[in-house]
Amino acid sequence: MLPALADFPDSCFVEDTAVILPEVVIRTRPGALSRQGEVARIAPHLPTDRPHVTIAALGTLDGGDVLVVGRDIFIGRTLRSNAAAVAQVAEAAGRHGYRVTGVPLAGALHLKTAASALADDLVLVNTDWLDPAIFGRRHIAAAPGEPFAANSLTIGNTVFHAMGEATLARIAAAGFDARCLDISEFAKAEAGLTCLSLVFQAV
Repeated sequence: MLPALADFPDSCFVEDTAVILPEVVIRTRPGALSRQGEVARIAPHLPTDRPHVTIAALGTLDGGDVLVVGRDIFIGRTLRSNAAAVAQVAEAAGRHGYRVTGVPLAGALHLKTAASALADDLVLVNTDWLDPAIFGRRHIAAAPGEPFAANSLTIGNTVFHAMGEATLARIAAAGFDARCLDISEFAKAEAGLTCLSLVFQAV
């Protein structure tokens, strides 16, 4: 838990400031100019047990557009994340054996609004917004009528989920310990659970 930053009202969405891989930390350059100062403020709290690289201009990247599934990294090509940033992530992560793919997306603010990783071989997808074949893996579709239910946060075998009882049931039926967390106030800003966290394991 970090203290509030009065000058950065979107700073609760810490995910957008960094992408933390076991091998490298990628500091982002958020697509909204008003948020770019958040990166320097989050930097002292990022892991120091691996090297850091920083997205440079003219690249823009929000962490909410970066979906890591096993050794694949999918990056939403949205209003917040551009091709120049995709190329920089490909260079930084490619050195460590990751494959990076840009994913055009128009229906949501961030890629992880439309899809999230349940496991290295399984994704949760809003199939109205994305073709699950993009990910080359098994998928669970968010239930009809629950458009924002494709965002989940997996820790081990536990999947935290915030929106959609029917989708939560589908996740549980796949064998996960599925738990609901209420983030309804944050959801008013199209936030999901991944937006509010940076999860990593010390190495």
